[in-house]
Amino acid sequence: MPLLKNIISTKQRMRRFITGSPEMIRRTEEIYRAVLGFYLGVIHDNFDKLPGWDRNSGTRALEKLTVRTEPRMNRKTGKPFGGNPNPPYPIDAVWPKFPAYLRRAIISKAIGMAKSWHSNYQRWLRKKERIQDRNERRVAEGKKPILFDEHPPKYPAVGNVGITFYKGDFKNLSLKTNTIQLKVWEATGGSSPWKWNPPVIRGSSIWMILGR
Repeated sequence: MPLLKNIISTKQRMRRFITGSPEMIRRTEEIYRAVLGFYLGVIHDNFDKLPGWDRNSGTRALEKLTVRTEPRMNRKTGKPFGGNPNPPYPIDAVWPKFPAYLRRAIISKAIGMAKSWHSNYQRWLRKKERIQDRNERRVAEGKKPILFDEHPPKYPAVGNVGITFYKGDFKNLSLKTNTIQLKVWEATGGSSPWKWNPPVIRGSSIWMILGR
């Protein structure tokens, strides 16, 4: 049995292998990118905490900032405890009942993008400081300063990032029929707009997606 982790991770693969409703897939992709942009914004607002985050600690921190949970009741005292009823950036205010596994995949993606940008930004700062120090010495020696015209790297934008489905957002993988079900946005009523769609990947395509 192959290890199931990233099932579909690029826009190209979605277009090639998914045979569900184009509108359903398009809307799911739009929401994925919107939530990714939301988390990139939350990270930017809490930039001072970013250097100390890895994917696990960053996920916990970002869920604390964005995910609303109700307090539980202590059976002995009858008083509520715990919970996170008032996060400063409540994701459910815009996207209620957002799937937890997909949310965590998005958070992981956002942290990776922000950490990569931060590393590039720190390299840019160090280079700028080296040029400034060198120019101070050159000016003291009566030489012309070196022009430093490199722009700082821009904070990441979402762009055309494709969806990554992790275990929890797919089910009913069949190696006999080469089909799989994915959780996608399909606002057709009910308690949640997120539905398990019919099997969508067919033929030998699934082996390519699973890296076989």
